[in-house]
Amino acid sequence: MSRHFSLHKMLNGTPNELLREFFARMGHDPPCIDWRRLKERQGHALLGAMHMMPIDTQHQIEATLCAIFELACLSGTRAIAEAWRCNGTRPAATAEERGPYFQAMWTWLNHPQVFDRASALHQIDHLGYWRRRRDLPRLEPRISPQAVQDLAQAISNFFRQEEGRGHQCSADHYARSDGRDYFVAYPDDFVQWVTIHDKQGKLVTRSLRPTFEVVFAYDRQEGTLELHADVASDIKPQLEQLFGEIVLGVALGDRRSGPPFDLNRLKDRYFILDVDPEDRVSASIRRLRLMVPQHSLITVEPLRNGKCRDVYDATESSLNQSTVCWNTLAILHAMFQFVFEPKPGRRSGKTDVCVSSPDHCSIATRSPERIDIVRKCLKRWRIACA
Repeated sequence: MSRHFSLHKMLNGTPNELLREFFARMGHDPPCIDWRRLKERQGHALLGAMHMMPIDTQHQIEATLCAIFELACLSGTRAIAEAWRCNGTRPAATAEERGPYFQAMWTWLNHPQVFDRASALHQIDHLGYWRRRRDLPRLEPRISPQAVQDLAQAISNFFRQEEGRGHQCSADHYARSDGRDYFVAYPDDFVQWVTIHDKQGKLVTRSLRPTFEVVFAYDRQEGTLELHADVASDIKPQLEQLFGEIVLGVALGDRRSGPPFDLNRLKDRYFILDVDPEDRVSASIRRLRLMVPQHSLITVEPLRNGKCRDVYDATESSLNQSTVCWNTLAILHAMFQFVFEPKPGRRSGKTDVCVSSPDHCSIATRSPERIDIVRKCLKRWRIACA
């Protein structure tokens, strides 16, 4: 989910020196604003000046400020830092020292390519469920512009034939700091109709053709592939096969290994979620989704103010022990909560992680450090198969 955008917050958080340069760059410097006398954090004055501009100009400025706002946060600064590392250079020290709003706006003004890369990385880090398989060969992927274009064309042809969408498709490749290669494709979606106000203030209906994302994350060291795509489940294996043929030059076929995640290990009532003390983190199970053979699917999540705070206690009190045998159940979904203690360079906080059998995982955080710790724990508990 994106951060809640507010023009007031963006205008108040950005120093006037950069706002003045921003409006000049957009070609719409507010004539009624005296920048020499305008005090810091007087976004209401700038907002009033914006309302006097033509409506198309307001929309252009608002959309750009919204994009900059997305990176004006802790996770955004990390994405900018990673984009700088990929660029092979370092930003000016003053940009890093003056806070996230300054850094996001300064990067947009001075290094648009770094800003665009950071925005893409930031968006990737906040995607939802991923399908994972762990039976890929450990090969050097094709990352040339031609290979990326070939992948985009193949995805376009695939969706046009299978679903009637994907008439055009663009793609990019990102080498991440964790050693994985990300390939992000943007095929056309179906036409959508939206209701908007026109320049005369009347409601009108307009058509648009948005894109949707298909993201491949390949780890050549571990031989794993994670796929994010909002498509039917039977489509995903075919997308994986396209990736194997074009990027790796091999035929992947059906998954040859077992499921990437084994949640039935949690059937042990006394399963211990042990962690490394140096990580300064604790973990607990907040939710379980159970399949009772020949009966039903049951989701158990203890009430925060209920009598049973433990998910196993809540499960025992919810099931009819005379008709349901715990050993016959299958665990299809689990939500873990990780509580991170503060330490130098890291704030305290909580992160929810949802794992669904056999191959989906969602980590509700944009912090690379937290993601690495979560992955390590899932492997340590042998829930994520090596």
